[in-house]
Amino acid sequence: MVEKEITIAKDYYAREDGAIISKKHGGYKEISQHLNKKNRYYSVRVGIAINKPKTFNVHRLIAMAFIGVCPEGMEVRHLDGDSCNNKAENLSYGTRLENHSDKIRHGTSGKGADNSMAKLTEEDVLAIRAKYKKGVYGYMRVAREFNVLSGTIQKIINREIWKHI
Repeated sequence: MVEKEITIAKDYYAREDGAIISKKHGGYKEISQHLNKKNRYYSVRVGIAINKPKTFNVHRLIAMAFIGVCPEGMEVRHLDGDSCNNKAENLSYGTRLENHSDKIRHGTSGKGADNSMAKLTEEDVLAIRAKYKKGVYGYMRVAREFNVLSGTIQKIINREIWKHI
């Protein structure tokens, strides 16, 4: 298995299969990766200076080691759409627009209820619009019923958010 040094973290190496290795003090230890449930990216803590550990997304470290330093204005893309697949062959640099286009193509853009921060479902949005359309429910009453801010209801009604419904 190919390993390459992570230039910003002395004694840390990236493996082509997506593992991060510590060779500090002459040892060889695979670093534990932690999944952020909101953004679905694995991260690790590595020492970049004495007593200065820092958390990095694994895909960024793997890309840095196998592709090189990320050019300004670019970000790491997961070519297969799986944010947990940090194999070197699955990563490339691209613009934010390319990365967003990938997410749409793979169906991982997090639109609507698929967004990890969503409090509402598509059914809720349709019900909100229907209640408001009747004319007897104002923003505040609908907001209380669905436990969201009145500004959120206004944006839903005006199709500033949840446009795809």
